[in-house]
Parts: sequence; C-alpha cells; structure tokens
Amino acid sequence: MNKEPIKATLILLIIAICCGLVLGIIKTLVGQTTTSNEYLQQVFFADNYVLLEADHLYRNDYADILSTYITESTEESKNGMLIIESVGQGFEGSIVMLTAFNMQGEIVGIICKENAETRPSSILDQDTLNKLLGLNKQLTSGDIDGTAGATYTTNGLLSAVNISIEFYNAYSELLRGSI
Repeated sequence: MNKEPIKATLILLIIAICCGLVLGIIKTLVGQTTTSNEYLQQVFFADNYVLLEADHLYRNDYADILSTYITESTEESKNGMLIIESVGQGFEGSIVMLTAFNMQGEIVGIICKENAETRPSSILDQDTLNKLLGLNKQLTSGDIDGTAGATYTTNGLLSAVNISIEFYNAYSELLRGSI
C-alpha cells in the first residue's frame, strides 16, 4: 500500500489547521473592522445621516479625505454634524480617523476608526482624543499629550484631523446645503 498520498493529505491538513489558528489569533488581536456606519451610530449617535457624494470636492486637493457624512439635528449636535473620515500616515501604516464637527466648526466627536500601529500608543486612546473636543483650529502636538517614541503616530493623527479641519473650513457651507 502506497502511504505517500495519506502522508501528503495529513501534511496539508496540519498546514490548514495551523493557518486557521494563526488567522484566528490575528483576528482576535486586531479585532473586527467596524464599518463607518456602525461608528456613526455607536459613537456619534447618528441614526439619521447622509453619506455625501462629495468626492469630486476632495478627489484632487484632499486625497486623504475618505468619506463625508452629514447628520440631522440631535440634542448633542443642535444643528447636525458634519462627519469627515480621513487618513494620516503613522509609523506602521495608516491611521483612519472619524472627526465630527458641529455647524460652528467645533470638534464634537472624534474616534480612531482603525490604525496599523503595532505598538500601543496613548495618543490614539479615546481619553486623549477627547481633549480635542471643542477645538476649532488647526491642531499641533501641543494640543495632545505626547508619548515618547510616538512621533510618527502623533503626526499621523494630526495630519488626519487637520486635513478634516481644513476640508470643513473650505467646504462646510457647500456641504450643509447638500441635504
């Protein structure tokens, strides 16, 4: 009896099991990717929002803007919010931020949607991000508590949020008129 096919099958089965285990561990460590829609509902309490088809505004000048949303009035946002999804470059890769602005241009909500940083950094913690609430200016590293060795992460965060602020300032009037 030829045992080679059985041996090859067992080896492939062991490889498949190992790959499944590795993928399961990675998924556990990284967590599930939450869609923008879930973030809008959970974080910004935005049940009624409109995804703005505004990519023609930022396709060339604002390549780091991924999406824009506008919400209806709520108790928290008074006259609604403009939520901008943007990306900055950290040390390990992209940092995707969702930044919500009230109609006066103040940051009323902010969350790190996803990041590729493998080393933990308090820069992306929600407590640190909440220090940006109420601001309506271009941000500097002085606006957040720096963490030693997290310069690239800080710069990626600032880049993503500042491009959202710049975009808001340039197009908020036009975007508000789109609903």
